[in-house]
Amino acid sequence: MFLNLKVLFGLLPSLLLFASSSAGLAAGAPPIVRTNNGTIHGRADLAAGTCAYYDIPYAQAPVGSLRLQGPQPRTKPFEKSDFSNPSNNRCYGIGLETGSLVTGSEDCLYLDVIQPTVIPNKLMSVYVFIHGGDFNDGSKSENDGRNLVLSSIRNAIPIIYVSINYRLAFLGYPGGLEAGKHNAYNLGLFDQRM
Repeated sequence: MFLNLKVLFGLLPSLLLFASSSAGLAAGAPPIVRTNNGTIHGRADLAAGTCAYYDIPYAQAPVGSLRLQGPQPRTKPFEKSDFSNPSNNRCYGIGLETGSLVTGSEDCLYLDVIQPTVIPNKLMSVYVFIHGGDFNDGSKSENDGRNLVLSSIRNAIPIIYVSINYRLAFLGYPGGLEAGKHNAYNLGLFDQRM
């Protein structure tokens, strides 16, 4: 696993805030979390017992002058508050089977959080999903974390599920002189450690 302890402990207060925010949801009310970057409205599935927050930016968009830089902490407020609808927001990549460009975006450093709606009065494990794809293809949306959270609830060991996107292919692992000037050879790995 590429997440270091500093990053993991940095994420824990936010994840615990997510967990505590949805306890006691009213029927039909969206779960709401307040962060330093703004308010996050998620989606509750009370019948299944899960809350989900999709496409939360975890770093500044790596575009323009940040293209060949390691991920930078997010300092601006969120542009939106509705994080209840899943989307792919995948990074540009190279298709493994076709060898052709995979449609995506440079602005792709997003994560999803899925948690139980009923939070136990104890610490919960956090499962971080980092997709595969030979560093060329893939997306945080490849795995539906709701099933894992539901299984954990049924087994009385509830977890919080987090999945992330990271830069891929020529944007995540660029080569050449310009990348060398910026020491930017493994940006995708740095994204995973953010």
